[in-house]
Amino acid sequence: TGEFCVFTDGSGFKGGIGAAAVASGQDGRRHVRRAHLGSDQQHLVYEGELAGMVLALDVISSEPRVTRANILLDNRPSI
Repeated sequence: TGEFCVFTDGSGFKGGIGAAAVASGQDGRRHVRRAHLGSDQQHLVYEGELAGMVLALDVISSEPRVTRANILLDNRPSI
């Protein structure tokens, strides 16, 4: 049991928008989730930031016995 931290980010690269969430599990395993949302003509980086938070929730739910979790992100408007 204990505290758990997930790092997230959304970004644009080469015409696409994506998101990721990464954490080290209590057993030392790395949890990684990634998503490609589509082209930057149809999506915004803000969507990527929000998708990163959703991916973080998936990471947290996959880790048993977590009593507290922190989602770390770098985009204040997404909060």
